[in-house]
Amino acid sequence: MPRLPDRLEPLVRAVLAEDRRGDVITAVKLLVIALALDALGLVRINWSGLEAPTWWFVVPAVVGCTALVWRRTRPLVALGVAVLAFAADIALGGSVGLIVILWEALYAVHLHGRPAARRVAVVGVTAVVLAVMIVVGEITGEVRYAVLGGLQAVTLLVMPMWWGANVRQGRELAAAAHERERLERERGSALLRLAEAARHDAVRAERTAVARDLHDVVASHLSAITITSGGALAGPRTPTGTGRRCGPSARRAWRRCRTCRR
Repeated sequence: MPRLPDRLEPLVRAVLAEDRRGDVITAVKLLVIALALDALGLVRINWSGLEAPTWWFVVPAVVGCTALVWRRTRPLVALGVAVLAFAADIALGGSVGLIVILWEALYAVHLHGRPAARRVAVVGVTAVVLAVMIVVGEITGEVRYAVLGGLQAVTLLVMPMWWGANVRQGRELAAAAHERERLERERGSALLRLAEAARHDAVRAERTAVARDLHDVVASHLSAITITSGGALAGPRTPTGTGRRCGPSARRAWRRCRTCRR
């Protein structure tokens, strides 16, 4: 019978997977959190005078969480849909759940988005912060309240962007470290191959030198044999007979020597 950790392992892999299944599970979890926060009634400010039914607050949350399914492949589009859902929720009275969804969209842009998408998000957040400061300053007529509203907007919107940028930078550094380690392994393997090739070249050169020296020795011996044989063949002919050799005077007159004639 499999243990409980073994049964939960597929679920853990699905939650932590870098694929669409993990994005869907993340979106569902955020939707549950948003609905739970809305059910607690943390935020229901009826500043527009519109008496909206309770289930109306579910629609922006569902739309925003559906857009988060594509937060990895289309982070800027997901952010745009989340902003529209947040604006609709604000018109209905506002809720904490849509703030959480907006945080996730901003985090995804700075984690998975390209530099152009990140710049667009930064420009948009800057414009929103300035707009909040201007609106608060016009309503209250106090500069300090305008600055306070801008600081709150910065804290609310910049925090997920900063978090996503830090996580992305950490991943890039880890990927660079892995790439450097891979290059070092390849460099070590190349050095080993070069050393092995140099050793084979040295052995081949030594064998060639030994063969050349042996060839020179054999050639000199053969030359000596050839010279000796040529000298022996070029010398005076030694008469043969019954086994006795004539002296120098007999060789000069061997035609008259009876012994040599026999």
